[in-house]
Order: sequence, then C-alpha cells, then structure tokens
Amino acid sequence: MTLYSRWRRQCTSFPRRTASWIVGLASALTLSACGGGSDPVEISTEGIECEVQVYACTWGDVSPSVIARSLELGHKYDAQVRTGVRMAEVARALQNEAPGVVIQHDNNTLRFRLPEGRPVWIVSASSLMTAAVDGTPPARTKAAESARGKTRALETRQATLGVVNPDSPVKSAVVLAPYRWQGIGTGADAVLDLLRETEGYEVTARINDTRGGRHATALDFAEFDHYDVIYAVTHGTEICHDAVTGAPLMPCKAGLSAETLDLAKEQLPKFLLKGVEVLIHDDKAVIWLVDDFFRAAYRSGLSKKLVYFDACLLGASHNSGIRRALQGADSVFVGWSGVVSNAHAHYIADLMFGWLQQGLSLQDAYRELGAAARYKEGVELTTNGRDIRIRDLVRAHDGVTGQEVKDGSTVQPSTLVGDGEADVLLLDLTVDGIVPEKIAHYAVSVFNDGKKLVTLPWSGVEQLADFSFRFTGEVPLGFAAQGGEPLDLTFSVDLPEGGNSRRQAKPSIVQAQALPASFVMNSTNVDKGTGGAVRTTTATWVLKPGQDAQAPYRDYVVQEGTMSVQRSYRAGNCQFDYSEVVPIPPNESNTYLRIHLDSQPMVVVGMAFTKGKEVEVEGRCDFGGPLKKTVNIGGDYFLSEGVQIASTRSFSGVHDNGAPAGSVIHWTFEAAAPARVAVRPAAR
Repeated sequence: MTLYSRWRRQCTSFPRRTASWIVGLASALTLSACGGGSDPVEISTEGIECEVQVYACTWGDVSPSVIARSLELGHKYDAQVRTGVRMAEVARALQNEAPGVVIQHDNNTLRFRLPEGRPVWIVSASSLMTAAVDGTPPARTKAAESARGKTRALETRQATLGVVNPDSPVKSAVVLAPYRWQGIGTGADAVLDLLRETEGYEVTARINDTRGGRHATALDFAEFDHYDVIYAVTHGTEICHDAVTGAPLMPCKAGLSAETLDLAKEQLPKFLLKGVEVLIHDDKAVIWLVDDFFRAAYRSGLSKKLVYFDACLLGASHNSGIRRALQGADSVFVGWSGVVSNAHAHYIADLMFGWLQQGLSLQDAYRELGAAARYKEGVELTTNGRDIRIRDLVRAHDGVTGQEVKDGSTVQPSTLVGDGEADVLLLDLTVDGIVPEKIAHYAVSVFNDGKKLVTLPWSGVEQLADFSFRFTGEVPLGFAAQGGEPLDLTFSVDLPEGGNSRRQAKPSIVQAQALPASFVMNSTNVDKGTGGAVRTTTATWVLKPGQDAQAPYRDYVVQEGTMSVQRSYRAGNCQFDYSEVVPIPPNESNTYLRIHLDSQPMVVVGMAFTKGKEVEVEGRCDFGGPLKKTVNIGGDYFLSEGVQIASTRSFSGVHDNGAPAGSVIHWTFEAAAPARVAVRPAAR
C-alpha cells in the first residue's frame, strides 16, 4: 500500500472541523436516461469537495479513532439495511447516535461523514450491478435493426477527434475488472481479446479473480492517462435527490468501487489519494472513488482517450461529476444511465468493441446498436456526444507485387524505372471502418514528403467486408525515380465526422529494373496474295523464371494462348472455306521474347510459332463430289528483329518479310493487370 505515497502531493491537510455539507434526507433514486444518447459536454471546473468545504482530504489525515468509529457505524447500519430497514430510518438513528454527523441519502443510498472524518457510503443491493444473468442478452431483433441509424442519432457532436494517439502506430489499452471474483466483469475477457487482436495495440489486463487479488487496485484508476483506451467494469451508484423536498442535488454524488479491504482500519491510513471514500456493503469495506478522486488525479481531465465504464449510473445525464472530471476538453466517455445487469452490459460491450475493432467510430458503433443500447425503460448506454476511433484505418499494398507497403519495403512502379520519365505507383489502399452508405464522404489521399500526390476516387471501389473497402489507383510520383530511391509516403483518410486517419511508410523504389510480370499479346498474321490465311492470336507471356537480376535484359515465355485460323481459297475447280481454333501450349520451341534494357530506347526481339494441328477440310467442287484434304492449322504469330519501344506498359510492331508470297504480322503487347492480393481487413 505504500505505493500510494506517490500521490501525497495531491493532499493538503486541513483543520479537522465540520464542513457545511448538505445535511438532509434524500428522496427516491431515479434512473433517468440521457435523451438521445448525449449530453452537453462540460469541462469540470468544480473544486475538490474537501478543499472547498475544508475537511480531511485523505484517510491519512484522519485519526485512527475516527476511522475506527466511521467503520463501526458503517457496518452497523449496513447490517440494518440488509434486514430491510429504510434509509430514512437509518439516517435518523445515525444522527441520534453520532451528533454532528453530516448525511446525504435517498431511498437506496446513504453517505455520511463524522466530524474530522471522511465520507462512508451504505447502499441497498438494488443500487449495484448484479452478477446474475437476468434473462438472455438480447439478439439483434428486427426492432433493433429498424432503429439502427435512427433512434441513436445525436443532435450534435461536441468534438471530432479522429483516431486515438494519431501520431503513433503503437497504441495502448487497459481492461480493469477488480470484481470479477464476484462475477462482475466475467465478460471482460471478450473485450480483452478484441483489443489484443487489434493491430498495433499493447493491452494491459488488471483483473482480480480472487477476493484478495491485487492485480487491480485503486491506483489503476489514477493511471488512465497512461493508456489510449480504458475499459473498466465495476460497481457504481449515486445520490441524486433530497428525500424530504424532492429537489435534485446538483450535481449528483456518484462513486464506483475500486478494491475490497480485508483490514480496513489498518489499510485506510495508507491511502493518500484525494477523493477516496469507503463503501460498506455486505459487511465488507470497499474503497469507493468519487469525482474528487478523478479531479485530483487528472486536474485538466484526460486528453484524447476513450473511457468506457460498465458500471451502474455513471452515464446518467444528471450524474456528471465523474464524467466531467475525466473527459477534459477532448476525451470520449461512455457509461450506463441506470442500474444494468452484468450480462447485458457485457453483451453490449462485446458488440461495441467488436465494431470499434473493425474501425468504426464510437458514434457509428453506437448507431449500430440501435434499440439494443436500451436495457430497459430509463436505462441505456450513453456517450458524451464526442466521437473517436480506436485504431488506424488504412493499409497500403503494392498493386504490382501485392506486398504491403511499410517501412523498409520496396515498391515497384508500373512504369520503367530509370528511363528518365516520371514514374507511377499502382497502389491498393484498404480502408476499414467505413459505413457503406457514407463511403462518398471519405477522402483517401497519398502524400510523399508531405506533398499530396493524388486523392483516389471512391467510385468503383471493392467491398472486402462489412466495413472494409479497397481503393485502387495510379499514384503519379511526379518525378523520375531511381532504383533504391527512398520515399516518405503518408496514406491519409479524411473522415466524415472530422479528423483523419493516417499511416506512414518509408519504402524504397526497387533496385532491379521494374518490368511487368506478364503481358497479354494480340497479333494478326495475314498471308499476302489472294486466298491467304488470317491467323488471329491471343497469348499470355510471363517472365521466365530463374533469370539473373543483374542481366541487361529480361526474357518472357508463353504461358498459354489460342490461335484462330480462317481461310477461303480455290484449288483447281474446288472452293475451300474453313475456320479453326487451336490452343497454344506453353514452352514451345522457337518461341521467345527478350526486352533489352541496356539501350535507350529499349529494344524488343523475339519470335513465336505454334505447330498447331492437322485437320481435314472439305472443298466444294464445280463438278464431281466434294474433295477432302488435310491442312495444318498453326504458324507464326510474332516476330521482332529489334523494334524500339518507349514504354513497357504497352508496345507494338509490324513484321513484313518482304516476300511477295510472304505474310505481315501486326502485334501488340499490353502489361497484364497485376494480380490482386486477397487483402483482409486489419486483424481482429
């Protein structure tokens, strides 16, 4: 417990005298909901209660005798509440037994402080989250689906934050469940797994599986600023109304449980954090944290965090103390507006973090819940109206090689490197977290050295999963790149809610000469003279495997193709007409394509011939019966003796052997579309 001494600086010792606290009898606990799911965002400017009202700020400032008496009274009246005694009767008895005691209470919760002491809480069982599963968690019903995107819509968004910790590829999260040994937080494992499977996350688990566990303590609640995402599941309750007048207490006083003490009298003096109070429940002493605790730990609130509490009542609109202490100017707060069951809270958290992991913004995930966000009348999951995403959304792959573009990788332009012409990258950008109906509101751009190169069109993108899309396009570098030249790329997605998601990568241009991996060739070979054959060929050429990367040329071989042969001619008194198609097998002899790289412009040489097949054709004769003869279907379909080319993306040529009875071959090569890699959304 001595580790709490690090927080001693929070505390100022005050005279131990009775403060002017609200003294009275409080009314029924209300579970009012938060309107459309958000409240006006406020930054806490309240002072810390012990400083304003001048009483002991920490248990270290309270004498052992007052600590003992406070605990004694707490245990005594907690026992009475558990037998059915009403809070109003407990309040009257307590005032009679302890003159000068300061009390707040309503029908379910009582908070008292002895002169020179610190506050102690007593609650009824109905005020706290129960571990029992009170019914099956709701499925995505038709009602929930019909409410999707409607009932959860927020009137305004107070802040748009983009992605947590946007300048770092490594992000952090904590999952805090101090009472899983009670059955509160059994669903934390699902959130823990989702966060651990989220790309770039370092996740800390603070979970107590036994009553004496020390993995989760009060100190963990004072270290939220170490993390980007905070998920905490515990008990929470509030006091909100004066039981006599019915007037609301503004703001409500709320708290949450942090750890259970076995030797409270000995342990309490070691707690040197402000805002630490005590809850007595079921004869156990519990460290109870109120808004002053968070106000002291985070004087300006948290910055650019997601704070998600599965704890009763911390998200109620009338109960804003803890929320305001934590949210600061630009953090997002999520909590429940009333008393919720453990099973339902965890079911909803699993859904929410599942969508957040897929890249949805907090508010888009909230809308996906639809009616499922409501536990029962007056009890629902609420937010402070701000928006944020927990992960980066964009990843890039080289459209030519299929390799991911990242620090230290290489990229292969779709143009020829080193030819003195400006080069172009072909990129596939996978963007997660897109609600399909909003896709036109996302702008996906590529930068190099801070200069925008292109914004990719959103029309015609490929949907990979529910919220994941692939944008493909050419990215002109704007300069002639050299092999090995470094790039400083930024892939940026402007988000419809405001802000952006960025990923940076520092690849380099490939050292080897960049040529397409394959070509599609189309050619026509026409025999000269009357009645000559017309051979129309389509063939796929691929880089020959096992080539020396340092060689000044690249060789290609035919992978597959087809030749169509048509001929109409007379032989004697017979007319022959036929049309046949033959397949072109791979690796035929006398077939090659070589591109010489050591000359400017580059030079293409090669030839291609298929022996085809023999077929029997039938001629129609002027007299007598039909005449049958066997002909060969095949021949040349490519020949180049040194054609100069300016680009390896597309080139063409003509070969004429000059003989009167020869043939003319027209041929064209087009770089084949790069094979697409099946890129999945970012790993869960």
